[in-house]
Amino acid sequence: MKLQPRARKAAVVAHVVSSAAWIGLDAAKTILVFTGIYAGDRGTVALAYQALGTFLGWPLVVASLAALVTGLVLGVGTRWGLVTHWWVAAKLGITLVLVLMVCFVLAPMLPDVAAYGTALAAGTVPVPETVADLVYPAVVAPTALLAATILSVVKPWGRIRRSAPPSGDLTQRTAASHIAEPV
Repeated sequence: MKLQPRARKAAVVAHVVSSAAWIGLDAAKTILVFTGIYAGDRGTVALAYQALGTFLGWPLVVASLAALVTGLVLGVGTRWGLVTHWWVAAKLGITLVLVLMVCFVLAPMLPDVAAYGTALAAGTVPVPETVADLVYPAVVAPTALLAATILSVVKPWGRIRRSAPPSGDLTQRTAASHIAEPV
């Protein structure tokens, strides 16, 4: 199934926009995480965690799923295929891992992050030295998204080689093997 030119262009635009939104939201997440870790005053730390937990969960889920779906549409509907080129397969793998992490690891923890920011603002909990659970997605996701972007632009490695089907018809080979066998 190949996409018609108009549909392909629409899918490319949707993919670029959703991917750019994902990268932008991820950049905001990273800024808020490191602001929460390294800001000097309690109010700034509290505000960073409240903003992170309140505003980034659903937009990250939607943008990441939209990038995945539009990427799948482009993979199926264009000459690049889903697993015919190494760079597409690598990008698909990166995207799948990140989408799963956004949906099942990061998004579920964000309400607790917002509640923690609220408790910090109220002065009921101490300001942490580091928040290790948030550092990992703040470093890994932007790095992986950058790698996926580079793969899209550079398109390295070429086609995935498929093993050639055995030569000859199966019935001919079977018949020939019976003829060659001694009786």
